[in-house]
Amino acid sequence: MRRKEFLFLFLLQLVFLSFFLLTTIIYFVSKNMGYDGITIRLFGGGDDGFFYWNQALIVANDGEAILTSIYPLLIGYLVKFIGYKDVIVIRYFNFFGFVILVFSSLYLLKLIIDCDKSMNFSVKQKKEMFYLSGIFLILILFLYPSLIMNVTLSIYRDVWIYASYIISLIFVIRIYFFKRYIYLVPATFSISILYLFREYAGFSFVLVTIIVRILNKIWLYKHKVLILSFAIITIAIYYTFFSDYKVPLLDMSLRDALQYRNLSLDRYAGGSQMGISLDQPNIILFLFNYVYSYVGNLIGPLPWHINSLGTLIVFLTESIFFIYLLSFIWRNRLYLEKIHYFIMLYCFIWIGFIAISNDNIGTATRLRVVGLLPLIVVFVHLFFKKSMIKKFKQ
Repeated sequence: MRRKEFLFLFLLQLVFLSFFLLTTIIYFVSKNMGYDGITIRLFGGGDDGFFYWNQALIVANDGEAILTSIYPLLIGYLVKFIGYKDVIVIRYFNFFGFVILVFSSLYLLKLIIDCDKSMNFSVKQKKEMFYLSGIFLILILFLYPSLIMNVTLSIYRDVWIYASYIISLIFVIRIYFFKRYIYLVPATFSISILYLFREYAGFSFVLVTIIVRILNKIWLYKHKVLILSFAIITIAIYYTFFSDYKVPLLDMSLRDALQYRNLSLDRYAGGSQMGISLDQPNIILFLFNYVYSYVGNLIGPLPWHINSLGTLIVFLTESIFFIYLLSFIWRNRLYLEKIHYFIMLYCFIWIGFIAISNDNIGTATRLRVVGLLPLIVVFVHLFFKKSMIKKFKQ
């Protein structure tokens, strides 16, 4: 056990040191390239980091910035407080967000282990499972290309969205499974922060929480097909009759989202677009294309989407792994417990949201991390749960 603890701590420190050094090295490389330490453009195109930095400087100088989210305001006040107007401040701030993300992911793993009552594991066995699965989880995070790029290549807000989502999920689990209602206040706060970082991330989280509350224990084991059918009928009704209804928290209707998607199709035709239009004349074509978009956003690029070195790299390093991950979960679904279904519902509904408005593979790799990180935690626990069950049966 001591050896496993040592390896766990060693890998944890190695990951933190590696990400810290990587973001520092990229900062100096970017400086030499004339990008002020903001980013390095590996695949060309624009970079949101320039926008965030410009708005942060306006905030730091007490000007009126364009606040598309809380992020420019946050980093602007950070720069003003520290008194050092250099991008390195934001890079280290985002590295701190990465540290929070890793610890949150490990804590989510621990909660799953504590909630899983299917096997009568002793405290020692649960501790062993945590260290073994924790080592595996750290390695996956260390080798997850989109996570690495979104934390280190530029000063994106994404790492804070990822961390806020997992922290919010942790609080909701503490309330739902452990009946610790004292967490209602911090849960509300973390969900609000998530919403301020990315509106539809917060909205989807609230929506899933409401759905889980309504369904409660009904569907988790016996009525999956019924619930899936209900979901399809609901989508069909919403698309047919409520496409123009503006959702209050988002101030956007379904038609607005579809028009935004079509605008991207026209503006960025080719490149890493999947070329899927959801603005269809009937519900059958919409559902068919929506499922296609869903799969593309979940595990894309698909083989026929590969048209550049970038999409090929994503396919080899991410798509193949996530196909294996999903197939492993499906093959071992008999080991799934309520806590697993609970978390996966959040993951898959998040993908459902981005599948509506996003047609771009590159954007999908950034956005889907929100849903896939908790799914990775489920996979890791399931992997070692199965291994330990086999071990104890011998």
